[in-house]
Amino acid sequence: GDAGAAALLADESLKLKTDDPDAIHLRFSCRLVSGEVASSLQDLETRHGRRWAEVNRSIQQIGGQMEREPKEGMLPFERGVLFAHKRNFDRAVEDYTRAIERGRRSALAFRAHSRSGLGQWKEALTDVEVYLAEFPQSPGAAEARALKDELQKKAQ
Repeated sequence: GDAGAAALLADESLKLKTDDPDAIHLRFSCRLVSGEVASSLQDLETRHGRRWAEVNRSIQQIGGQMEREPKEGMLPFERGVLFAHKRNFDRAVEDYTRAIERGRRSALAFRAHSRSGLGQWKEALTDVEVYLAEFPQSPGAAEARALKDELQKKAQ
């Protein structure tokens, strides 16, 4: 789809200039929409690394945008990934839930990962099952299926 094509363009751009923050952000956004959790987190690692002050600034900036645009679903989605990058899974789950409520259904895959990080196996399994039912052919589906297998063992 469109997100996949945009991600490919961002990849090509990054071959020319490996540290282009705009291209990294574009690819990151495309991966969010596609449900690619590990790749999205890797883009954050590339962009921010462990520079927590920078991550916190981004979280604050998005929070301000969320106040101005309370119905926008992509903003809490992006902030949720930043919280997950910091391993603050409680806050990530809150933001993913907001994103889902605002129509960003691919956030289900991300919420499943964060719920898994909290040891909420059954809730995570439900999220990943709903995600796979809605997006069985998405770029993030293979990763979601692997998580589902892992969660089924833990949820028993």
